[in-house]
Amino acid sequence: MREDEINKIMKNFNIEGIKVPGALDKKLNEKLESIKPKKKYRGIKGLIVCILISIVSYATIPSVRTFANEVLTLLLGDMGTQNASDNGYSVIPSQTLTVGDFKIKIDNIYLDELRLTFDAYLSNPKVNLSVDSNEYYSLSCTAPENMSGGTSYFNGGNKNEAKFNMLFMGKGISNIFENEKETIELNLEINKVKNEYEEQILEENEDAMIDSREEQIDTVEKINLVIDVPKEIYKNKKIYEINEKIESKEGSIEIKKIVVSPTMMYLDTKSNIEGVNAIYGLYNLSIISDSGRVYKDPLLLSGMCGEDIGEYRQSIVPSVYYDKIKKLKLKADGVIVEPELKNIELRLDDNYPKKIEYYGSEMRIKDIKYNNNKVDVYIDNIGDDVSYAGTSRLDGIDNIAQGQSGEEKNKVLIFEFDSPKKESYVFSLGLMMNYKIPFEIDIPID
Repeated sequence: MREDEINKIMKNFNIEGIKVPGALDKKLNEKLESIKPKKKYRGIKGLIVCILISIVSYATIPSVRTFANEVLTLLLGDMGTQNASDNGYSVIPSQTLTVGDFKIKIDNIYLDELRLTFDAYLSNPKVNLSVDSNEYYSLSCTAPENMSGGTSYFNGGNKNEAKFNMLFMGKGISNIFENEKETIELNLEINKVKNEYEEQILEENEDAMIDSREEQIDTVEKINLVIDVPKEIYKNKKIYEINEKIESKEGSIEIKKIVVSPTMMYLDTKSNIEGVNAIYGLYNLSIISDSGRVYKDPLLLSGMCGEDIGEYRQSIVPSVYYDKIKKLKLKADGVIVEPELKNIELRLDDNYPKKIEYYGSEMRIKDIKYNNNKVDVYIDNIGDDVSYAGTSRLDGIDNIAQGQSGEEKNKVLIFEFDSPKKESYVFSLGLMMNYKIPFEIDIPID
C-alpha cells in the first residue's frame, strides 16, 4: 500500500467514527505512545482498525498478518530495526545497482530468523517517480520460494527519486539460517504504472462518490539483487530454553523457548486445548527484564503457525538483545483459540434479541436485517473473553465482522453477507476467543 493511497483513504474516510475494540484500542494506544509518531499520523489508529478489522480477520490468516505488519511498518515505524540501529547493529553492507538509466541503492538491510527487510532507493533524472500524476514508476521485488512479502512506497517530494521498503517473512527465512547460506538472491522489477480514474456515484447515496481505478503495469527493467550474508550473522542468535508446561482442566500450554536476535525475538509455544480448531499464541504477553523494561508482541501480527496443530511462533519487537540482563520473567493471561463454528438458525420474521452460548461465553443475536441482497447479523453482549472477530458464514458463505459500534461494555459486532432474501438462514458464528490460563514464569539466562 503506497503512502498516497493511504492519504487518500484518510482524506475520504471518517476515521473518528470508527469504534475500536477495547483490547486492540489499548494495544494501539501503547504502540502510538511508545513511538510518538509524527503529527500527520496521529489520527491513523482508526485507519489501522479499518484495515485490520473491516477488511480481513488478521488474527486468522497468516498472509493477512504479513500485510497488516507492513501497514504498521509504514505508518508507525519498525521499532525492531530502529532499536538495533540505535545500538550500532549494521551487519550487511549497502550496495548500488544500475539498470538502464535507473539506479537502485539497497540500504538498511536487516536479516534475522523471522524476516528480511531493506530499503530500496530508486532514482532516474529523466523520469517522474512521484505518484502525483496518473503515470509513474514503481519497484517490486520477488523472493525465493517459501517467502511471503510485499512493498511499501514512500516519496519525499523529489520527483526523480522514490523509496521502497521491502519486507519478507516465512519459512524461507528460517531456511537461510538452518542452512547458513552465503547469499540471498532476489529479483527486482521496475514497472511503469498507468492509472485511469472514473468517478462513480453510489446508488444508495447520491452524495457519495468513489473512484474506480484501472491500473496498467508494464515491466521496463529487470535486475537481480544478490545480498551477501556475513558469517557473523549466524553468531548473533541467542536461545533461551524454557520447556515449562502450564496445565489446565481443558488442556495445556508448553512454553518451549525464546530466540533472540538483534532486531526481534520470537517465542515458541505448543498448546493443546480441547474443542478448538486452531491456537494462535499467547495473549497479554509481556517479557520483563531485570532492568524493568517490558517487551510485548506487536499485536500478534507476525506470528506463524507450526506444522502441528497448536504450534505457534510469536514475534516480539523490539529485542532484549541489547539489554544487559541477568534474568527475565514471562507473563501471559492465556492463549488465543479458534473454536469450532457454532451453527444457529436465523429467521427474518423471528423476535430478537436471542441469547446464545459460544465456547462457554453467553452473548446475544441482537438482530438480523435484510436490505438489497445484503444480510446483516448483529451480535452484542460481547465479553472480554472474545479476542477478535473471526471468520463466520451464512449458508456457507464466508465473511467476517464488518464493523463495531457501542461502548466497550456494550459493543456490537456486525457481520455482513451478500445473500438473497430467504425465510431462514444458517449462521455459523466464528470468533477468536481468549482461553484464560494466567501464569508467570522465570526464563533461565545462561
